[in-house]
Amino acid sequence: MEDNYVNWYTAIHPSSVIASDVVIGEGTAIMANAVINTKSLIGKGVIINTSASVDHGNIISDFVHLSPGVHLGGDVMVGTKTWIGIGSTVSNNVIICADVIVGAGSLVLKNISLGGTYVGVPVKPFVVDESR
Repeated sequence: MEDNYVNWYTAIHPSSVIASDVVIGEGTAIMANAVINTKSLIGKGVIINTSASVDHGNIISDFVHLSPGVHLGGDVMVGTKTWIGIGSTVSNNVIICADVIVGAGSLVLKNISLGGTYVGVPVKPFVVDESR
């Protein structure tokens, strides 16, 4: 039986700014003008898109997507398979659990402890109005 494996490649755009002590997992893509500050840990298969910023002491779990222009304050934790939409901001010391979608332009001020979709300023769970 053949061994199945994946070769993971990490791509870092030359215009990104990354502190020397940042740990970056394999298969991660860091796009143009992204900034990652000191003592941050970036998991595998992460996308840190154009002009996104990750401040000090962040922990970004595996397979997270930070869309263009996302800003994470200091000491933020983002759970596995979470997607943070374009232009969103996450305040300092916030924990976002796994399997979360944060809609474009949203503001996360408090921890998110249940998977799901969150939108708005500040974010609230997105609920589909089925009465229409």
